[in-house]
Amino acid sequence: MTSFLHSLADHVSLLSMAVAVGGIAVFMYHAHRGGKLGKLLPSSHCGRRSPVLNGVVASQQPEMATRKAIHHIRRGEIATLGELVYFFRGIGNEKKIFIDPVLLSYLQRLLAADAPPDAISIELQDAHVREMLCQLCHCSEQAAHLGKERATSFDAENPEHMRLLRELWAAAGKSPADFSHRSDQWVEFGFQGLDPATDFRGGGVLALRQFLHFAQTHNTEFKQMMAFNKRAIAAGEHSWYLLAVVSIQFTAQLLLQQDHAFYLPQLEVLYDTICRENDGNDKKSDVTMRHVGNARADVMERRCGNKERRETSDGNRGKAVHIPWSEKSDFEVGFYLLHHQLLLHFKTCWHRDLPHVMEYGNYMPTVFRSFFVPA
Repeated sequence: MTSFLHSLADHVSLLSMAVAVGGIAVFMYHAHRGGKLGKLLPSSHCGRRSPVLNGVVASQQPEMATRKAIHHIRRGEIATLGELVYFFRGIGNEKKIFIDPVLLSYLQRLLAADAPPDAISIELQDAHVREMLCQLCHCSEQAAHLGKERATSFDAENPEHMRLLRELWAAAGKSPADFSHRSDQWVEFGFQGLDPATDFRGGGVLALRQFLHFAQTHNTEFKQMMAFNKRAIAAGEHSWYLLAVVSIQFTAQLLLQQDHAFYLPQLEVLYDTICRENDGNDKKSDVTMRHVGNARADVMERRCGNKERRETSDGNRGKAVHIPWSEKSDFEVGFYLLHHQLLLHFKTCWHRDLPHVMEYGNYMPTVFRSFFVPA
């Protein structure tokens, strides 16, 4: 009986090993064929599963990474630029919002008008695939420009820089006649001292532009925070908004890719936002921001009708996503939009909790954790 049990145990072990090996073989087969098994990871949107590059490093094998991306685009599994960036950055790079420079250089050469014949060129004849890759390159070039602007220091001797500072002063409802580069009124804006230039070191001229744009496009909320600060400071309270400091910090942190994990919702705001020029004479409203993530559904609704929109929302995106986009994504507009969303989120959190202003350093991680979420 004992020998029989040992024999049975040996057979069970062999059977278990065979099942395990068979399972691994099936997994490897599907992965090799580009199947869904082991390829699609749950994304941040309910009902959406976005592929992510696995087993290939885009910087080392840009051609292979591009082929895999095209495969998913043609299958309708990658329908937005945010999903494309999410795919290219790979597993373990959640803080990255830009594609690798080596991959970008490869895509630019591949899409160039005088590019030599390549085996991948046939797949690029698909207008939708080519348009997505072209727009990704366009957004990446815009991101590089923003990085240079962030590295440009504020210069009080530069007339353009001072013009922006004067506009910020005016956005607060202050008289142009009272403007001063150094004034105790800058504290009401949330600067740390009398000279705002000292706070712009981390974000450069870009930080000033973004703060000004927020003040103009969200003027009601901006003035609410200004009024709150003025009352709190006059009353000797210690819970006023460090609005300017927070805005500058957001500008720097979003571009430096060091502090926060970016999930699909944030990537789609960055890469799937378009801008449109409005009719009218108001310069402050000559551009509108429209976030068109999740298969750029509102754009496709106009092009395809409600039936196509319903098919897309039901997960059958194949037909809709292959329609070429007529409106170009604008990374700069998306970057401003994400910055403003984060600043408004900060306003909500700070007003709710009213922490001591000296607790700013310990409090801000709470703001970030509740903003940078998968859904």
